[in-house]
Amino acid sequence: MNGVAGLDERRILTDCSPAALAAAVEENAVAYWRTCVPLLPGGEFHESDEMTWFASDFTSAPWFNQVMLTNAGADDADAAVDERLAFFRERNRPMLWSVTPSSQPSDLGARLQSRGLQLVPSVLTGMALELAELPDPAPPAGLRIERVTDAAGLETWLRCYINGFGMAAAAARPFLGLYRSFGFDDDSLFRHYVGSLKGEPVASATLFLGAGVASIWHVGTAPAARRQGIGAAMTLASLRDARTMGYRSGVLHASAAGLSVYRKLGFREHGRTAQYRWSPQS
Repeated sequence: MNGVAGLDERRILTDCSPAALAAAVEENAVAYWRTCVPLLPGGEFHESDEMTWFASDFTSAPWFNQVMLTNAGADDADAAVDERLAFFRERNRPMLWSVTPSSQPSDLGARLQSRGLQLVPSVLTGMALELAELPDPAPPAGLRIERVTDAAGLETWLRCYINGFGMAAAAARPFLGLYRSFGFDDDSLFRHYVGSLKGEPVASATLFLGAGVASIWHVGTAPAARRQGIGAAMTLASLRDARTMGYRSGVLHASAAGLSVYRKLGFREHGRTAQYRWSPQS
């Protein structure tokens, strides 16, 4: 399967106002998982005015089961939270619950913690950049960035991703089958990149086209190759491809470690997302 099934995501957002970009940061993340979840084992994606959430059979990492958006009234929130948590607890699936800038009620995080969910230490900062403003710095010496075009290249991308984020292979490997399903043609909503330093693969990045904007995912660099500007170069190379395709805006969620890098590239902040984690062990 290639990206043709998601071609409705190719509408391009032309409104670059702060309000529109703030909304696009959230909507793009939802579009990413809406596109991916149907291809996950046991995948189910649910959207309503009150809540957007999804589940899968993967238990190797909490990000394969999430509540992404919550819009519940103060009087109804406890029942909505309890119902959704019961679903994941009954199935023993580790999960994440995001509290985004638009989340309601305002004390949602406290309600989650009172039910045993743990706040993930790293807050994610939503950021956006108009692609016409992309800087053009000289790339690090010896760095070559190539787009993944086949399954073998995706295996290399996965090794770079695992190494760059220092994660267990079991937590990342589901992405291999998932991304392979979308193929590598120009009509895919996904593009993956590998950065090699003097011939050695050291960095990963993924571009996703959804909700009218281009988003950056999985930017990671091997520990031995950090502090040379490779992560920034990977981000810029991905977004230049998006600009060539006519996209006006790029978005991402930055960890605390990457926040200063993206600010220097010209990204502006559009709200923060806290994540709360539940696992069977807790």
